[in-house]
Amino acid sequence: MRKIRILFEAYNYYHLPQYLPFYNLIKDDPRFDIYFATSTGDSVQERDSTLRHFAANEFRVIYAGTEELRCNAIDRFDPDFIIIGWSRKGYLEHVLYRPGRPVFIMMYHGIGIKSAYYRDNSRRVQYRVVESPYRMEQLKRHGCHATLLPAGFIKLDPLFHPDQTASDAVRLELRLDPRRKTVLYAPTYYPSSIGIVKDEIGGATRGCNLIVKLHNYTWFRPEHAADLASMKDLARNFDHVRLLPPDTVNVLPYMQVSDLMITDASSVMFEYLPLDRPLIVFTRYKLIWRHWLFRYFFRKTRIDQETAGFKDFFDPIEDPKKLRGCIDRNLADPMRLSSARRKCLKDVLYYADGKSAHRLLEQFEKLL
Repeated sequence: MRKIRILFEAYNYYHLPQYLPFYNLIKDDPRFDIYFATSTGDSVQERDSTLRHFAANEFRVIYAGTEELRCNAIDRFDPDFIIIGWSRKGYLEHVLYRPGRPVFIMMYHGIGIKSAYYRDNSRRVQYRVVESPYRMEQLKRHGCHATLLPAGFIKLDPLFHPDQTASDAVRLELRLDPRRKTVLYAPTYYPSSIGIVKDEIGGATRGCNLIVKLHNYTWFRPEHAADLASMKDLARNFDHVRLLPPDTVNVLPYMQVSDLMITDASSVMFEYLPLDRPLIVFTRYKLIWRHWLFRYFFRKTRIDQETAGFKDFFDPIEDPKKLRGCIDRNLADPMRLSSARRKCLKDVLYYADGKSAHRLLEQFEKLL
């Protein structure tokens, strides 16, 4: 009997963490023939990082030297299902007018406050995995064409099953001082707080361990070179700072070892909720000139104003000089906003049991 052919299309490196809990659940299932693929590239560095990750995890990979050849190789594999992290680029474009198959299932790579969550709405996507009833209603209002599969935000399953041995290994690898609290700084690439906070965050976190996890675009895209240089300078100038390398694909292990997180307009503000730990969010960004001149256009096209309304579960901050006091206040009373965090977890993520991959498998088996 022919196996069901599944392709995980990780067009960008940072799409991978969303797939992994589901892949780990089905990888040994004899019903499935599973491969991974990645783009030949907007970024050679990012492509190579993805391929190294594939190799390190012994994934079966479909790859070729050009995008055309890669798509032709996927055609020969003839997948039944392709799981994607977005629908803007990749193999989906290649088969846009092919009837019937393959079936595209989108596990969108982020759940943050950026409005791209709703604009990424290709008619070629038959199914979309959704994290909560709140998001299902939003997607319907925005005209989502796909059939919605309520399962949860699959990437976060490991946060509900903490691995103390793995966390101890992270602390050892990063040489974190066990006598100090650990702060995680995880900004997005745009609109980012890096240009605002770069001169203050080193001094504001003295006496703590500071882990910096950059978005992959900050590492790999030339338009973010100034932000990258400033974070490299930060790591060189402060002994307590640990800048994670560009091959770091998943932020979750570093969330696990942190006592507090600092971010900006990033999905990680919601991803941190299962841990019920303090969160500081910069609400001031360094904008490109057209967004600086036309703030309404920025808010309308980049930020989902409804989801941005969830703001009582963190401490907002604009002035980087106030960061030290904000950190001290949160570390002194980490449960101060706990009830608001738990409410937001229920509203935005809904499923708080670490079984989202299992729910998706149940849905997937119905599709078979």
